[in-house]
Amino acid sequence: MAEIRRQVIRLAREFPQVCLVVGGIPEVYRLFDSLPESRRVFLPPVGADLHPALLAEMDILLVPLRDTPSNRMLSDRPL
Repeated sequence: MAEIRRQVIRLAREFPQVCLVVGGIPEVYRLFDSLPESRRVFLPPVGADLHPALLAEMDILLVPLRDTPSNRMLSDRPL
């Protein structure tokens, strides 16, 4: 996430209706401390049974993966 932090912040500043939602990793949420609290939300990890409801609330979802040989072999997979 650190690699795309600047671009995400720029988008959030350019479009005032954007609210950044970070799920699961508090350290990633803290990367966006420069955004006002009113424009960002942290969601703790939830069970797989709640994933569909959470995903239904998102307009754009970013799930960055490290560039590793095993990640390059992954096909599209359900979250």
